[in-house]
Amino acid sequence: MDVGDRVVHYAPEQPSSLPELTARLFPAYQVDGGRVYLAGCQWEDRLFVRLRGQQNGRAEELWTDDHGQPLLPELVQQLGLGEARPVTVPPPYAPGMFQRAIEQARERAAGVFAPGGETSVEEIAAVWCKFVEGKLRFTIGSAWVDLPFSGWARTVEPPPFICPRTGRATFHLAATDDGQILDASAVGVCEVTGRRLQADELVRCSWTGKQAAKELMDFCSLTGQPVL
Repeated sequence: MDVGDRVVHYAPEQPSSLPELTARLFPAYQVDGGRVYLAGCQWEDRLFVRLRGQQNGRAEELWTDDHGQPLLPELVQQLGLGEARPVTVPPPYAPGMFQRAIEQARERAAGVFAPGGETSVEEIAAVWCKFVEGKLRFTIGSAWVDLPFSGWARTVEPPPFICPRTGRATFHLAATDDGQILDASAVGVCEVTGRRLQADELVRCSWTGKQAAKELMDFCSLTGQPVL
């Protein structure tokens, strides 16, 4: 009998479709005059192994990854592994990899469940967690920029956009008229021409109070202040 026939398969509550994923990511962003969408996305089912057994008549539980390394309790809780539910159709997996992961978990359990290395394993469970990796694409007019993201589908968070001009992390994006997508606070409007420019390319007129492009300004010979 193959080891896979003796294993119960589980999966935690987690997003498993693009609409569920985008509902988690898209609302975090504000894109002035544009939109955000997925420019690519890959899903991967990653394996964790749960062994339940006995040590001196006491129930024990051991979690390992697909290399037989123990999981931190924080990760078990974060991914909802303890509340995972049985699945009738497990994801496709490479038999050699799967069997090796189970064997490595059993080897580690040998020193946990019973003294002398004699294991008393009552249940072997394969718990499948979805890992997602992709790109968010922000488009404003003909300008676009990609932002990579990755993480467990259950816990993935929208990453901030790092403005190439200011270095600031932001979730509010805007574009200049020459096609640069920046932190919205780094973009301003010339009140004379209506052009959208980098904010540091704008100067406020000391006489009219209008904010305008630097090339439209001069300096008052008496005050030294910028004026249109």
